[in-house]
Amino acid sequence: MNNKSNWNYQEFKIYLLLYACYADFELKEEERQLILTNTSNEEYNHIHKVFKNDSDFEKIESIQSFRERFFSTQKDVDMLLKDISVILNIDDDFNLLEKNFFRMLCKILQNR
Repeated sequence: MNNKSNWNYQEFKIYLLLYACYADFELKEEERQLILTNTSNEEYNHIHKVFKNDSDFEKIESIQSFRERFFSTQKDVDMLLKDISVILNIDDDFNLLEKNFFRMLCKILQNR
């Protein structure tokens, strides 16, 4: 998992937001800027590098491994899904790839 076991909530959230941004296979500048409002360039670059080096399987494993630690209640899950929804809709084009990613993420976070 590329040494993610020591990550805090904020680092994991950045990783997950990046995953959402790449649901349509591209990171748009407005998405990047939204992420940067909550982190430093250094932290963003580090997490982005880890994200890019992970396979899809490793990304899903990472989400599952942090689920109990950071999202033990439905309220926690709902708050995160709201943030994910904001970034997926930032360009006013919630396309099919993004919708499918969001459905998959809901299932992973809700353990279904």
